[in-house]
Amino acid sequence: MSDKKPFNEEDRNISEGGPMDNPEQYKTDKKTITEMHKEEMTVDTIPMEDLKQEKKEEGNKRATKSNSSSEEKFPE
Repeated sequence: MSDKKPFNEEDRNISEGGPMDNPEQYKTDKKTITEMHKEEMTVDTIPMEDLKQEKKEEGNKRATKSNSSSEEKFPE
């Protein structure tokens, strides 16, 4: 078994990067699980915000694309 203790919200420190500068690309100011544990550093994460946006776009195939996840990640 693993010798890791259970994860709780108090264990998450403030991240040094921007609000979406994390592997999952969620808007957060806390460190992610992949940043907290060394063995998770090699795991390829799925950018969840991009995935959610693409799923919405696929639902309405005839619509014109009017938004971009890059606009949220890199505001002017």
